Amino acid sequence: MSQLVEADRGTFRELRGADAGVFGDVRGSALDQSRGVRLVTCIDPWQFSEIFDFHRRLARRQVKPVLIEPCPVPAGGLRFASGSPLLHPDELDHLLTRLRESIEHTGILATVLYAHAPCRAATRAGVNLEQALEFLFQAKRTICREIPGIKVACFSHIDFGNGKKRSYHLSRKRWEAWRARR
Repeated sequence: MSQLVEADRGTFRELRGADAGVFGDVRGSALDQSRGVRLVTCIDPWQFSEIFDFHRRLARRQVKPVLIEPCPVPAGGLRFASGSPLLHPDELDHLLTRLRESIEHTGILATVLYAHAPCRAATRAGVNLEQALEFLFQAKRTICREIPGIKVACFSHIDFGNGKKRSYHLSRKRWEAWRARR
């Protein structure tokens, strides 16, 4: 398993800090999961199981039985951004069709787009943590534009090494404010 590189650690610390506040604590109300939730995650088995279990615990606070639809693809939500080097040519239409079909079959509108760090696929494509967040927010805009009525939240799962892992809710407004100050 790879380690979070120092540059990404620094980016995380800055974006988690009070001034930026992009990485926020996950509150049960961050996303209404009462009718189920779709998790668009990376296929990385070391991170997927942690993310799935985390959302199962969150959903139990809102509804029983818990209804979670996994939608794993390599690099997770980063694959839905048109500018992402992780997106293959002509793949976006296919991915959006998968989401539309999923909504038709399940009626689940709540969708969580995940990026995790470190991510092997992102690293191989030369994508650092800051770029991954930009692609994730681009993906949210694309999905919301193409699939009216869908409810999308962005989360990130960080593996700090030595067994320390945590999921965070990402604030698009705080991200845009941080980017504007740079």
